[in-house]
Amino acid sequence: MLDIRKFAPRELCGTVLAITTGFSIDSTSSKTLAVAFGHILAGVSSKTLEHFGQLILSKRFQRYDEGRIGNMQRYGTEKPPTYEVSNIVSPVLLICGQNDWVSSLRDVKELSRRLRSLVETYVIPEAYWSHNDHVWGREAPKLVYKKILDNFNLYGTDKGV
Repeated sequence: MLDIRKFAPRELCGTVLAITTGFSIDSTSSKTLAVAFGHILAGVSSKTLEHFGQLILSKRFQRYDEGRIGNMQRYGTEKPPTYEVSNIVSPVLLICGQNDWVSSLRDVKELSRRLRSLVETYVIPEAYWSHNDHVWGREAPKLVYKKILDNFNLYGTDKGV
């Protein structure tokens, strides 16, 4: 079996991420890339990937499209219903990157407009920041994790929210 961690992780894995998500090669270590690529699709079903594709093609934030007949059986409508994010009551912190090709700033702005419970939209102040940097980036502990923990402390369940 080919061990991708031994086969040019920065060049191969970094290039794949750069092409698909806006990834910047220097934002993540080679070791992190190798480990991440060893688990990248773990727990992801083909139906989840298909749903993601449907969302992109339909340009709607909607439930899974079962086809006209399947939708009628499942949802009672020919098209799948959209997710009503305005019904979310929990405090929401959106964190986004300027170079994220998966969750663009335009999309984040649209989502922000619809969320009634939005407490903050935080745009990472680094121009290179892309989709995967939230988890794998060298600066994630400082720029993302701290922000999340601060919000947990501010809006945690013991605060009566």
